[in-house]
This record gives sequence, structure tokens and C-alpha cells, in this order.
Amino acid sequence: MHQFFLGISIGVAATACMTAWELIFYRRFGLEGCLDWDINQHLLERLNGKPASANLIEGLGLHILVGAAVGAAFSEVVHRVSAHDALSALGLGAVLGVALWLFLLPLRRIATGLGPMDGRLGGLPILISLVGHLIYGVMLGALIGKV
Repeated sequence: MHQFFLGISIGVAATACMTAWELIFYRRFGLEGCLDWDINQHLLERLNGKPASANLIEGLGLHILVGAAVGAAFSEVVHRVSAHDALSALGLGAVLGVALWLFLLPLRRIATGLGPMDGRLGGLPILISLVGHLIYGVMLGALIGKV
């Protein structure tokens, strides 16, 4: 159980690192520059009826909640498979980051009606998101690999 709660806090920390990266592009391009924020806010639009652009706080809350939940699950998996050495956890974290990013690509069409390359920025949001998810996964692995 201790590992689970530790994973939550590590997931939040890793999400904060990822969000700091994405914030750079949000300031430059707005919501369109942040693929996962855009998806979250459009999903919330369907739930609460507010326009996606009005769901920034809720969208970031969902972003942190998902990061915490994935962190908790990842921590449990790493603990159970005895992959706590830093290199194994780092590698697993990077793989997880890419897997989460791949999950987002089809989810964009469901949430927004747009394909991954659609929009005025073309493939830039996809690359921003990939780097962000790698930051998340590597930070998650690095922090969990230390405990």
C-alpha cells in the first residue's frame, strides 16, 4: 500500500514536469499546441457542456489525476516485478510514456473530431506531446527507481 501512495505523489511530480514543458507551447500556440490538454478539455466539454476553452482548470485537473493514477499503477508494477534498479525503471518509464502518447493519437479524433495531423499546426502538437510523455515517463521511472 505504501508503494501505491508513493506512486501517486511521484505521478503528480512527473506530471508537473510534463506540464511545465507543455506550458511553453500553450503560451505560444494556445490550446491547439497542447494535444493532451486539448483532448482533456474537449472530453470535459462533452461532460459539463462548457466550451473546451472554458475547461482549462478542469482539464489540468484531469491531466494531474490521470498522471497520479498512472504513477500509482506504474509504481505497483515496478515494485512487483522487482525492477527497482534505476536503469530498469527508467527504461520502463520511457516505454510507458510512449505507450500513453500512442493511446492519445486515436483519442484525439474521438474527443475533437480531428486526426493527429489535422489543424493549423500540423504535426507540431504530436511532437510536443511525444516529448512531454517521454518527460513524464522518464521522470516517473527515475523517481520510482530511486525508492
